[in-house]
Amino acid sequence: MKLFHRSAAPSNTALRHRALVTHVDAPPQGAPHHGALSRGTIRVVVDLGAGPVEVAGTFRFADDHWLVPGMDVTILIDPARPADFEVDWTSVASMADRVAANDPALADPFAAGRRVAQALGLTRADTGTRRQHRFAQLMAAAATAPAVAGKVRAVVLVATIRGRMEVGGSDAGPSTTEITMHRNSEAVLAVNVPGRPPYAVLVRHFKFPRRQSDIAGGGLPALVCATDPSDVEVQWDDVPSVALQLADRMSASMSAAQDRMARQQSISAQIMAATQQYRSAEPAGTPTHTDAADESAPHAGDPPVPPYPPTEPSATAYPPAGPAAHAHPGAPAYPTVVFGGSMPASGPGFAALAPQMREMMIDNLRRTLRYVADPAQRRMILDQYRALGVDIEGLDG
Repeated sequence: MKLFHRSAAPSNTALRHRALVTHVDAPPQGAPHHGALSRGTIRVVVDLGAGPVEVAGTFRFADDHWLVPGMDVTILIDPARPADFEVDWTSVASMADRVAANDPALADPFAAGRRVAQALGLTRADTGTRRQHRFAQLMAAAATAPAVAGKVRAVVLVATIRGRMEVGGSDAGPSTTEITMHRNSEAVLAVNVPGRPPYAVLVRHFKFPRRQSDIAGGGLPALVCATDPSDVEVQWDDVPSVALQLADRMSASMSAAQDRMARQQSISAQIMAATQQYRSAEPAGTPTHTDAADESAPHAGDPPVPPYPPTEPSATAYPPAGPAAHAHPGAPAYPTVVFGGSMPASGPGFAALAPQMREMMIDNLRRTLRYVADPAQRRMILDQYRALGVDIEGLDG
């Protein structure tokens, strides 16, 4: 019996390492045993001696090979071929055993998500806090709602769900493959009763009713049997419809976009005010602007810059950023941008400012670039700062 799936004899240069799972596909029920649909993707953060890196690979689906983000696993990895790493499945306990042990990655998905975010160098500005806010609202409602005889109110999070793979087709087109959560499959629920520690429950038959979901990811209201903590009943009638959840999310996104636009406009106003101060401080005869600055600066009558929609990661996927440089197959590692230390500055205007004003400008640039993803907008802001004599090398890509 092989220990690892893709090679009977691991490479002599492969070493065992502990790794943190950052993303993994749950093995869907009904998946075939062979072919492309029999495999899933997995990403882990591992330190091979030169700092943590995130590597991606594939694995064969199996009922007992069920991982979740935020848990630690042992892998066998060759530094020369990191994408070919293998999980030591013999060291992974079954899902039933992990639930019985109340594995923190299952009992507290939020804490597991924070572990992943920290490993990837993400902050709340990157991941958002909407899920936590929704969860807090549901927990407050559960704590104050009227009691139900023989039941306690709770909020459950779907820590992981396998789903069911459906392969279909018709004469009019090619076959399609879908993993649906609207048919019964195994799932692990993180149960949160107000005033008690969270715990995990393995549910053998769980599904989302048609037109129901947890888009916000903040949890589902539930009732738990007072004498059997594993008897959990989701109160689907109290869950907003998908349409209402989408409308709420769009409203929140528009509000967040307006807040970001207001911040950008405030920063732009500070830049213009500082520009006038710099020009008044420059000696006579010194050019006060450049053609490049005129080309990139906004003109009267120009249409306003549209707000950028907020970007949030999915429940299982995070963008490549932070100290965990990424080593995906066939792609170079992404560079890590680190702010701090002294930044090169030149020009008589910038040098004429007080140290506090110079630091304020640099801080403004840091905050601005965090919210600007559009390359043209990013160049415009950097050109405005360069026109003032401020330049930060490596952030104009």
